Order: sequence, then C-alpha cells, then structure tokens
Amino acid sequence: MSQCKNSKDKQNGRNRQVRLVCVFMIQQIKSKIVNPKEIFADIEAFCLEFSTVSEANALYKEIKKGE
Repeated sequence: MSQCKNSKDKQNGRNRQVRLVCVFMIQQIKSKIVNPKEIFADIEAFCLEFSTVSEANALYKEIKKGE
C-alpha cells in the first residue's frame, strides 16, 4: 500500500497497482488470512486516498462490513 502512495508512475500505472493491491486484500480478508480490524486505519486511509478506483471502494465496503 505504501508503494502505491509513493509511486511516481503515470496515473494509469498507479491505478493498476492500486487495483491489484485492493483485489489481493479483499481475497485475504475473505479467506480470513488477514484480520481487517488489525490494520483498519491503514486500509481506510488507503481506500479514501484512492477513492476514484472502483476496487478501492469495494475494499472499503468489505472492511466496513466486517467492522
């Protein structure tokens, strides 16, 4: 997540990276490998920063559902 924030890549490249991170995190949460409550603040900040990416919105909804 921090690499997405610090990326100086073009917008499309960063959006792709954000999508991949979000899909990965959603799968980890659904598989109960990651407890979203432990890193809630980090995930929430990430999702709000990249709210224009639909996968970030889906991740945000997923962490709010488990809250």
